[in-house]
Amino acid sequence: MNEIDLIRLGGPLIKALEGKGYVVSIEDDYERAVSKVGEIGRLEFIPMMDPSRLDFEQGEAYWLFLERDGVPVASVSARVIDLRNETLGSYTRRVSVGQYDRRSDAIDYLDQMFDLIRGVVVYTGQVQTVEKVQGRDNISITDLAKFLKVMKLIIVSRWKFDWMYGFVDETDIPLNRLYGFSCVIRRAMIWRKPEPHGRKDSHALLASTRRQIELLFVGEHELSKDKGSVPLSVVEDARSSS
Repeated sequence: MNEIDLIRLGGPLIKALEGKGYVVSIEDDYERAVSKVGEIGRLEFIPMMDPSRLDFEQGEAYWLFLERDGVPVASVSARVIDLRNETLGSYTRRVSVGQYDRRSDAIDYLDQMFDLIRGVVVYTGQVQTVEKVQGRDNISITDLAKFLKVMKLIIVSRWKFDWMYGFVDETDIPLNRLYGFSCVIRRAMIWRKPEPHGRKDSHALLASTRRQIELLFVGEHELSKDKGSVPLSVVEDARSSS
């Protein structure tokens, strides 16, 4: 997927949101991002997305905001991590010791999927929305889905990565229809008690390869061109990459 493809796919999404009175903005100044997220209502960050931490470097993360009348009403964040010779499993075990102030391994169990995820990965999550938009109705599911698609397109254009992943509470797994991850692993991580603040054994791992993320948009683009027919090549690519 090249830059022209990304522009072609992202333009209609942003235009549709602008037609509803929204503005999409990127913030990679960490101080301003924290302030804007606070306006939406998030006062705490998980260690993975906490800019105040020493392991958080400039240029490796950004926040995407949806604004209306100059006020942020929704946000989502992303951070790129080069695992180098590690797997996501070994990385998660190693960094969680410091992130959650443990003296030893904070994790009791990780699903084997963690050790299949390697290379350059992008963590995305911490979706936050306000309850009311300037006295109007809540943000619609359709508009939120468009916003999250823009986020994926920006990630694909900004970073060369192998996997994208995130976590949701088990009760929020149905929301994956908005997130569009290919792999959903329930109860993928069991913490040694007590559970760290903000983390739960009930969290599910969501993951997709870069190619699977791209195919979400390839299929959508072909559907719009061919009025419902998906070329066999796209189906075969999806099968080979899953």
